Amino acid sequence: MRNTHNRLGALLAALVAGTAVVCAQVPGAEVAYDNTTSPLGLYYGNANLYEFGDEITLEGFGDNTFVNLVFMEVAYTVPADFVPQPGVKVGQLHIYDLTGPVDPDPIPHPTPGAELRTFDFDIENMDSGAIVEIWDSVIVPRRFVWTVSIGGMTVADGFGLDLYDPPLVGDSGNDFWIKEPTGWRVMQIDNGNIPANFYARVLAIPEPSPLLLLVAGAACLWLARRRS
Repeated sequence: MRNTHNRLGALLAALVAGTAVVCAQVPGAEVAYDNTTSPLGLYYGNANLYEFGDEITLEGFGDNTFVNLVFMEVAYTVPADFVPQPGVKVGQLHIYDLTGPVDPDPIPHPTPGAELRTFDFDIENMDSGAIVEIWDSVIVPRRFVWTVSIGGMTVADGFGLDLYDPPLVGDSGNDFWIKEPTGWRVMQIDNGNIPANFYARVLAIPEPSPLLLLVAGAACLWLARRRS
């Protein structure tokens, strides 16, 4: 029985090691959304007051309803004289699904619902096209909303999200989401004359199968017991 346990332990250890390598290299990751090639300008809005961002649809992965987002980047711009204050002038990148209440106006559409993940970042002075890069594993639906909120800043700081269009991979409508005190609202820029699509790129892999999740969970449990 002891030898059986040892063999099982060795197998799980190998699976954990293999999983770590896979996660590090992200094999099979595909570009599921790419809107990074055609700049249009900036959108400032009321960035110091409201959270705002884009609704995007990922491309590929057959009939999968959900995918595993492993990398995402978005871009912002601040003026050349912007003074960074790490830990004070900060941003958050939020990812939401679309399970919120249906808004009937102008046509029925779902609103952002559950917040799937939030990532913090310090706002740096890059003058043009500062990139926020996120390497993580987040299960997302093929269509989701990402937004940015900022803190410790005012309109005078000049924070803006970079506008790009059209996406080369994936899709995004001609509007964006803003989170006001009364709730979520869809907005356009210049009555829709300027596409309200922001710089973003997403890499993803297929959602892990239930069997893979079970094996990974067993491996984590085995490691936890071994270390205790």
